[in-house]
Amino acid sequence: PAVQTINHFGAWEAATAGGSNLHNSWVNNPAYLLRLQDASTCRISLTRVGRSSRAAGSQALGDMLGFYVIKAARAPPAPGGRRMTMAGVLKQAQLFESAFLPANNNEAELQLPAGMLLLVPCTFGPGVTGRYSLSVMAGATGPEFSLEQFVGGLAAAGEQLVQHL
Repeated sequence: PAVQTINHFGAWEAATAGGSNLHNSWVNNPAYLLRLQDASTCRISLTRVGRSSRAAGSQALGDMLGFYVIKAARAPPAPGGRRMTMAGVLKQAQLFESAFLPANNNEAELQLPAGMLLLVPCTFGPGVTGRYSLSVMAGATGPEFSLEQFVGGLAAAGEQLVQHL
């Protein structure tokens, strides 16, 4: 069967190298909006392009590649009636977290639901800059899909999606 692939090239720069969701800076990472008309099996691949550059004194573990898949969802009320932070909302809406691998490529084949999803490519540690390629592959006979980068990264994407639900 024929396969449809959408590929985006991007970069983690000083302001957008947020690291994994273990770090408060996680919301600074780049984010991509994946729209699926129907539930579909998709292969998501994140590949480092060239060499990474981490801050002096940081550990090599920070270079590990990984990504998140987040489902657009309404923000649930926080305990005690407080408003939940955007980072908290995004973590709760997370459908998938890849393993973080000490390699130049990380991919997974996932059964994803229809609707709007956020893909968040990142390194394990914050401050690791470098270029990457993010691709999504699905069977051409399957559902239509699109992939576009959000200007303003994960924080802006989260705010926009929560407001429009």
